[in-house]
Amino acid sequence: MVSNVKEVREGFKMTKLGYIPTDWNIRKVNDFTNEHKQGFYTKEGYTDEGTYLIRITDLQNPKINFDCMPKIEIDNKTYKQFKVEEKDFLFARSGAIGRYGIVNKDNPAAIFASYLIRFKFDLTKINNTYFGYFYESNLCMAQLKAITQGSTNININADNIKSLSVPIPTIEEQQKIAEILSSVDEQIENTDQLIDKSKELKKGLIQQLMTKGIGHTEFKQTELGEIPVEWRITTLSEISDFITKGSTPTTYGYEWVESGIQFFKSDVVKEGRFVYGDYKFISEEAHMQMSRSKILTGDILITITGNIGRVAIVPKEIKESNINQHIARIRVMNESVNPLFVYHWLNQEKLVDYYMLIKTGLAYPQISLKQVRETIVPIPSNKEQQKIAEILSTIDLQIENYEQEKEKYAELKKGLMQQLLTGKLRVTV
Repeated sequence: MVSNVKEVREGFKMTKLGYIPTDWNIRKVNDFTNEHKQGFYTKEGYTDEGTYLIRITDLQNPKINFDCMPKIEIDNKTYKQFKVEEKDFLFARSGAIGRYGIVNKDNPAAIFASYLIRFKFDLTKINNTYFGYFYESNLCMAQLKAITQGSTNININADNIKSLSVPIPTIEEQQKIAEILSSVDEQIENTDQLIDKSKELKKGLIQQLMTKGIGHTEFKQTELGEIPVEWRITTLSEISDFITKGSTPTTYGYEWVESGIQFFKSDVVKEGRFVYGDYKFISEEAHMQMSRSKILTGDILITITGNIGRVAIVPKEIKESNINQHIARIRVMNESVNPLFVYHWLNQEKLVDYYMLIKTGLAYPQISLKQVRETIVPIPSNKEQQKIAEILSTIDLQIENYEQEKEKYAELKKGLMQQLLTGKLRVTV
């Protein structure tokens, strides 16, 4: 993929952006801007028919997502004034600095919203895709942070963008750099599609396995709907040790320490996985004092405030840790129940939907420990539980492998951007 790249050790010059090749230049965005305009502001509601309205959320560096984009009714004069055309470069000017989109020839007719700025560049001087990668890079982010430093409501305007300094090789070299980085982005996108397909497969399998089981022909009606006649129904409290939640050490008069027992917040529970977040440490004494919120390998964690209903299993590398009050701990203790099966049962969209129906609080939803304890669980035979858990865990492992692959491509892209956009790696033209 980068076989046409060679390392350069000499021939650099110092600039405000650091060392760049002697045959490159530093140019302001203003030097290659033909036109810029802020987007269309409206108080009118969206409609089923009309013209697409591109918003900040639709910009996906560099693609523009039209799948969920709203439409509005506008007159022809407004459309001509705010329409986007092929090669237009759209910047988010508020709240999502660094997000952008490039209009391509396949995009439908659209106008752009007021929180966006449209630039038309002189494409004989700058390659749009090359500039997009620069805009994503640390070279640009450092400049944007300097512009917005100290601001609580981060906004950039056209003058801010026009003041950005950009390393500029020849247009041919820009094209080659853009092609290399685009090929990595293509791999990331392909991996994303595999992740999405795997998640859809798992969703279908859960629906099938958790209602029909494996090889059953007779079913019965229950509060969960139709399930195999051989299955029984119970609650989490009946198959678990005492279901409890975490707490905060400061409540007990303890401070954070440099090292000791890991203490996790609710962000550790994400998309069905245990993800190491920004954890802290508490002392052994504090850990013992908060024994109710102690977690062990194999415990099931479920978020009970905010984004309620997220589920994860404590991995085996964590022997003993602690959690905060936004997470409930479920420790399956019944020998006839497979904890992994219970995890997969809880890790369904319909369980999240159920919790959202019984939650309290609007601005900050939450469910109680009592509601968690009363959650109903179907129980097949131990052998069938194991088979179902193995099938779903295989899909989970595949998704995790794809996600790790995506992370590798993201790291590759990050490294290549640093090398290519500074000329440390040169492309042959």
